[in-house]
Amino acid sequence: MYICHTLAEAQVQPIDGFTVGRTRAAAPPGVPVALRSATRQRVTSGRFAPVMHHPITMVKWVIEGEAAIAVEGRRLKFGPGDVAVYVPSIPHQFWVVSDTADMC
Repeated sequence: MYICHTLAEAQVQPIDGFTVGRTRAAAPPGVPVALRSATRQRVTSGRFAPVMHHPITMVKWVIEGEAAIAVEGRRLKFGPGDVAVYVPSIPHQFWVVSDTADMC
């Protein structure tokens, strides 16, 4: 496994925002993909904590600011209007690299 961060990096902190979601129950039978939650949040710069839940697919959309995703050792920046997709089979890391960012 690769490491693209240092222990001295600050973690992203929420400034404001909101989250909506459904119960933790399994998706209805026959539904291959079900949205679990959606969050829109303004956050500080830093590294997002790793996701340690059940296997999920995560989509991060930058509305304002700049972020980065590291996949298989490559760190790629993305900004307003860009979307990064995480699938549970590929190790990843996310950062906010601007002072603040507005993200979904």
